[in-house]
Amino acid sequence: MFNPSVKMPSADTVSCDVKDVYQMVKKQVASLLQGMWGKIHIAQDGRAAPQKLSLMGLVTIWVADGKMQTLTLDMAHLHKSHMGNNLAGCFYKSLQDFGIVDKLLSVPGDNASNIQ
Repeated sequence: MFNPSVKMPSADTVSCDVKDVYQMVKKQVASLLQGMWGKIHIAQDGRAAPQKLSLMGLVTIWVADGKMQTLTLDMAHLHKSHMGNNLAGCFYKSLQDFGIVDKLLSVPGDNASNIQ
């Protein structure tokens, strides 16, 4: 099924490549979101992985030419507890990094018990 002559990259190589591509594309995404007309919505969710790695994923949603568009904005590392104030700080930093604080219209959320 797989070609045995193909050398698979290591997990470390893939991890570094993904981070490099993210940094290259981040400026383009920021420019796109900053330059578009209208407001955006951001959906977020947190995840605590078994390896003690806590992440908050951010997806931006907007309408262009009558069609809903979505884009993964960030997978931010949470270095503190998943309480509301820590999530808000991490969320706001991501908005600042992309220069879209003033573009935000809404943040749909779940009924997680840690949001107080």
